[in-house]
Amino acid sequence: MKSLFAAALMGLICSGSFRAAEPAIEFDPRPEWGIPPEAHDQPMVKVEPGTTLAELFGNAIEKVQVRYVDAKVWPEADHQKVKAYLASILASEHSECYSFQIWSQGVGVPEMECLIEFNQDYQKQLAAEKKRYRTGRLLVWKTEACFRDGTGRWWFVNNFHNYHRSHPQGQRNLSKGP
Repeated sequence: MKSLFAAALMGLICSGSFRAAEPAIEFDPRPEWGIPPEAHDQPMVKVEPGTTLAELFGNAIEKVQVRYVDAKVWPEADHQKVKAYLASILASEHSECYSFQIWSQGVGVPEMECLIEFNQDYQKQLAAEKKRYRTGRLLVWKTEACFRDGTGRWWFVNNFHNYHRSHPQGQRNLSKGP
């Protein structure tokens, strides 16, 4: 009985009449809407108040690949301003990190999406800790951002000060310090 069934199945497969329909293929240049679900589902960890991305990962970041920028805010010819703004987010002394979402408002499609490559020392450190390495990711809205580190953990970033200090639409009088 089993051999009869196997022969019938092979006949269907080899006959070519058992063919799947072509899938629809679409191109969407925008990143997904909102905060990634895995960021909400992760357990919280204790982080010292005031801890910044620069303190957590400043020396570990080797390369930032910009995948998307909102052309309404960042005209295509303005790559230098995008670079400067991203560098300011990663180096800011005022953009605090949390292991949970700290803002109450919803966020839509991010204004920027980037992939983050970490340096060899950071990757070796993760391997020594028996942690799997993942490419990082940075999603930036106006005063909010999410950063995925090399372990896959998401960090929620209060980007309020940096936005008002360095963003083209920020209000400089709302930023603190220099």
